[in-house]
Amino acid sequence: RFYLGEYSSDDALTIFSIPPEGYYGGTMFEQWVEAVRPENVRLTAGLDIGFEDADAFSIIAYVPKLHAPKDYADPRDRIRYGDVSALPGQELTRKRWLIWEYKARRTGLTELANAITKGLAETSRRCLDLGISASPQIFSDTGGGGAKMVHDLRTIHKLPVRPAYKRDKVAALELLQDEVRAGDFIVPVDGEFAREAEVTVWTKDPDTGMIIREIDDRAFHPDFLDSVLYAMRSIWATTL
Repeated sequence: RFYLGEYSSDDALTIFSIPPEGYYGGTMFEQWVEAVRPENVRLTAGLDIGFEDADAFSIIAYVPKLHAPKDYADPRDRIRYGDVSALPGQELTRKRWLIWEYKARRTGLTELANAITKGLAETSRRCLDLGISASPQIFSDTGGGGAKMVHDLRTIHKLPVRPAYKRDKVAALELLQDEVRAGDFIVPVDGEFAREAEVTVWTKDPDTGMIIREIDDRAFHPDFLDSVLYAMRSIWATTL
């Protein structure tokens, strides 16, 4: 088949093809925080509530758009804004780091609340050690019974959960796909996102016989991916 040219790359059929620079380990995240400056780092989180499948919770670190003042009309502005020449470049600020991953089936809502609380606490400790004082809002699915569960997570368990924007999923997948392939969405090498990214979803067009990519939740239910999309929509709102 190679001799006859009857082959093709399946990259277009892979939901997320992660390049080597899209993985991190060691102190890579800490080095990035130092480069962009801790005070510029923000956190956001996504929660996909499972009913017949697993819950998924993710926390992402990013830098919003940084606006340098045009001049320093007031001498105190230099103290207020800092050294404008030291603002990090876009090659650094466009990076997003998946710093917490959780995916599991549960026996009750309290179990999920405890898992979220643990993730927030451990992330907070890690970030405070790096000088990051931001805390994340959690964006969650409220479809079906999710609305009641989000209400209980917020009122009973005192978690900062709010409804997520869910529309335009295919467009959101394309945006995330672009960032992943550019190496700008950086994930742990052995984490939940990396495992889900190995799944390939495709279908054959009945009229042309061509293999085309299709996002079909019935064939592939990406619990963790959905949680990431809920979080990323809030990032895109402040960075695009």
